[in-house]
Amino acid sequence: MRIALITAQVPFVRGGAELLADRLRDHLRLYGHNAEIVSLPFKWYPPSTLLDHMVAATLTDFSNYNAVPVDLAIGLKFPAYLGQHPNMVMWLLHQYRGAYDEWDTGHGDLLFHEDGKLARDAIRQADNLAMRRAKAVFTISENVTQRLQKYNGVASTALYHPPPLAERHDCRGYEDYLYFPSRLSLPKRQSLVVEALARTRAPVKVMFAGAADNPQQEEELHALARTLGVDDRVIWSGPVDDDTMVDAYARARAVVYPPRDEDYGYVTLEAMLSRKAVITCADSGGPLEFIEDGVSGFVTASDPASLAAAMDEIWEDPAQAERMGTAAWDRYQSMGISWQNVIAQLTSEPTGAASPSETPARLQRPSPRAIVANAVTPRIEPVIARTGINSVKELSTIFELDDAFSTPDAVTYYERHFARFLTSLAMLDPKPGTRVLDIGASEPYVFAALLKRYAPDVWISAVEERGSAAAINYKIKSKVPGVQDFEVHRVKCNVERERLPFPDASFDLVLAMEILEHLPVNPAFFAEEIARVTRPGGQVLVTTPNIASHEATARLLNGHSPYSFGIFMPLMGIHGRHQREWTPHEVELLMRSAGFDTDRLSTADVYGQTVESKAADVLMTWRRDPVLLGETTLYLGTRSLRQSDAPLDLYISDPRQYRGGILATRRRPTDANVQVALTNKSPVSWAHDGPDPVQLEIRWLNDDGELSQEFVRLPLPRTIDPGETLNTLLRLGEEPDRYEGAVSIRLFHLGYGWFDILNTTNSVLLPLKRATFEAFMASPELREA
Repeated sequence: MRIALITAQVPFVRGGAELLADRLRDHLRLYGHNAEIVSLPFKWYPPSTLLDHMVAATLTDFSNYNAVPVDLAIGLKFPAYLGQHPNMVMWLLHQYRGAYDEWDTGHGDLLFHEDGKLARDAIRQADNLAMRRAKAVFTISENVTQRLQKYNGVASTALYHPPPLAERHDCRGYEDYLYFPSRLSLPKRQSLVVEALARTRAPVKVMFAGAADNPQQEEELHALARTLGVDDRVIWSGPVDDDTMVDAYARARAVVYPPRDEDYGYVTLEAMLSRKAVITCADSGGPLEFIEDGVSGFVTASDPASLAAAMDEIWEDPAQAERMGTAAWDRYQSMGISWQNVIAQLTSEPTGAASPSETPARLQRPSPRAIVANAVTPRIEPVIARTGINSVKELSTIFELDDAFSTPDAVTYYERHFARFLTSLAMLDPKPGTRVLDIGASEPYVFAALLKRYAPDVWISAVEERGSAAAINYKIKSKVPGVQDFEVHRVKCNVERERLPFPDASFDLVLAMEILEHLPVNPAFFAEEIARVTRPGGQVLVTTPNIASHEATARLLNGHSPYSFGIFMPLMGIHGRHQREWTPHEVELLMRSAGFDTDRLSTADVYGQTVESKAADVLMTWRRDPVLLGETTLYLGTRSLRQSDAPLDLYISDPRQYRGGILATRRRPTDANVQVALTNKSPVSWAHDGPDPVQLEIRWLNDDGELSQEFVRLPLPRTIDPGETLNTLLRLGEEPDRYEGAVSIRLFHLGYGWFDILNTTNSVLLPLKRATFEAFMASPELREA
C-alpha cells in the first residue's frame, strides 16, 4: 500500500514525535508498504496563527500525489490530522493539550490570550469532526485514550510501541545512583526530585541527563540543589548520546521518573528493558500503565516526602531493586509491545482508496520470514546503475584484473564476494579528490577498481599484512579508452600490533572490510589507529560477519556453531580463521569508543542466504530489529573531535593502560644495581597496591632461550601516574664476563597478564650470572632510585 503518515512539526525542532514517525515509516516499509512522512509546519502562537494553521491543514488533500492515489493516511499530530483523506486512520500522539486538560489545570497557553477560549472551542470542534470521520482511532497510550473519551466522547484503542533503542537496552548491574533521563522541563518535574533528595535519610544520588528547555530553567535547578545542600548528590550529565544513555540505564540502581500527566513516556519502557524499577507519581499519567506499585517500582504521591521515602527504600535495599527490575522486565515482555502489532493494527482496517486487487495483499500480515528477508536484502541497484558493473567479469572488461581469474579458487572468491563489494560501495558517496585507505586489501585490488569506476577521482592507498615490507605503487591498467590507469600505494603493517605508517589525519575515508573478525588480541588499538589517520569529518566503513544474524541463529537452532567461518586453517596461521565474530552494536561500540559518530548501522545478506522460517520466528518473537539480522554488518561513521575512550564492555580491563616502556641500564659493568626506568604512556595510573596492582616480573630464561618457571613478581614502589617515569633499582649483580643466561624484565597486571603481549610495552632481556640471579631470588627487592 501507499501510506502517508500525516504529522506536523515545528521547524528546527526534532523530538520524540519525529522519531516515532521515522520508525513507523521504516517499519511499514519493512512490511512491504510504500510509506512516506507528510509533515506540515506548525506555529501555535498567537491563537489567531494557530487557527490559520488549522484551516490550512483542513484544506489539505492527502488523497493522491502525482496523480497516484494514497491508499491509507495515518494521522499522528494536530493539526495535520484535520486534513482530507477518504481512508484516514488516527494514531494520536496527543491532541493540542492546551485546549483540553491543560486548560482545566491552569497550565494551558491559551488561557493567557484574550481569544484563547475561541481557539479552545474551535480546536475541540475540529477534533470532534476529524475523529468521527476517521475509519479507526488509535492512541499511543491508555492515558491519551482516556482524555479523548473524556473531552471528545470518542472511543479509541491504545496501541503501544517499543522505544527507539529497544533492542539495545540491557542490565549491567545496580550501581549507586538513580537515573532520571529527560529534558530539563517544568512538566518533567526535576525540581520535585531535587526537593525529595533533601528529605532522604540515605545518601541517595541522582543522575539527571537531558538538555534544558532554556538556560534559565537549568540554572534554577542547579541553584535549588545548592540551596537545599544536595548539589554533591546530584550529577548533571546534560545532553548525552545514545551509547551513554543506554549505559547509564544499564548500570543504575533504579529510574526515577515523576512527570506531570505524561502521554506515554519512553523513559518507563527503557527502564523496564534495562531491568530497572521505576519510581513515579500517582499523577504521572503514562508510566502508571506499566508500573505496578510495590512490584515493578513505586507509585507515590507527588510530594517531596513521599518521593523521598520511595527513593530511600530502593537505595537501601539493592536486592529489592534487582527483584523489582526483573519484575519490570517480565511485565514488558508479557505486554506484547512490538512494531509488528502496531503495523498489523494500523493497516488491517477496511479502506476505500485501494483497488480491489490490492485488498488481499494488504490485509495479509507478512510472515516473520518475509519481514526479515525484505529487511536484509542488499540495496545495490544505484551502484550498478552508476558503474554499469554487476560482476567481477564485467569489471575485468574495464580494468586488467588477471589475478582475479588466476585460479578456480580466486574466481569462486570474487564471484561470491562481489555482491558484498557492491553493498559496501552503496554505503559511500566519495567526493572528487577523496583520499582513501583500504586496510586489508590485496592484489589484484578488485574493490579498488570498482571504487575507481564509481568515483574516478579518488586516491587509494592500501595496507597489507603480507607481502613486501617496502612501500610500492601497484599499477592497474585500463582496457578501454576514456578510463585512466590508476595506482594503489601499498604498504605493509600488522594492524593489531603496529601503528599505521601514516601521519595523523591523512585520509578522508578508511575502509576496514572483513578485518575485525580476524583480530585475536586488541581490536581497540586497530580502531584507534583508524581514528588517528582519519581527518576530523572523514569517514570509516567497517564490514564484518554478524554473529547475531538470522543465519547464525539458524545454525545455533540446528545444533551448530554460530560462526560463519570458525573452522581451523593451521597452514594459514593465527589469522586464517575468524577469531571472534561481532554483533552490529558491538561494532558500533568499538568505533564510537575510538572517536567516530555513527552515520549508519545496517546489515545485509550479501551472500544470498535463505532465511529459515524457524530462525525468523524466534528472532521476531524476541522483537529483534530485522534491519540488524543480515549476515554482514555494515557500519559507517564520521570522525568526531571527541577523545577516544576504552570499549570496556568488550574487554576485561582497559587495554589503553598497557602502553609504556622499560629501560634497564647499568652505569658500569661492575655495578650490582640495575637501573630500571618504568614509563607510563597510558591514560590510566599503574597502581602499586589494591586488588589488581601492576608488578614487575623478573624471570630466568632457560638455555634454549625459553622463559622458565623461576620468577618473582615485585610490587611497584609507588603508583605511576600517566606520563610519569619511575626510576627504580634492582640488585641483580654485575654484568657477566661470558654468557651464562639472562632474565626477562616485564610488567605484569595481577589477574590480567603481561603488558608486552599487546606489543604496546616492551620487555627487556638482561644477561646475568646464574649465581647472582639465585642470590637475588633469595631476597628480591624493587626500590625507587
